[in-house]
Amino acid sequence: MILIMPTDCKDYKYAKIVSLTKRENWIVVEMDAGFVKKYDFYEKREDIDDFIDYLIVKSDHEDIEEFLDEGIEVLVAPLQDYVEDVIEAYKFRELHEL
Repeated sequence: MILIMPTDCKDYKYAKIVSLTKRENWIVVEMDAGFVKKYDFYEKREDIDDFIDYLIVKSDHEDIEEFLDEGIEVLVAPLQDYVEDVIEAYKFRELHEL
């Protein structure tokens, strides 16, 4: 699974998920058997070549139409702040579907 999230910085340990309008970077996380296989940060979405399975956003009030048009499913992480916490919530199916 390939996950993408808008973040506030390029440091995995300290990166927080933010709204799409406040995004500084994108993190792309490749999951394999419930573990993070690899991750990369990108400044522009156009630079991401991977097929994205899920966009994870902070709120269900985000403008996500372009992602849905591309066939990307959207999950919401309303209680998690840090990327590591979002990944844990994803593994345990604690994120909300839109």
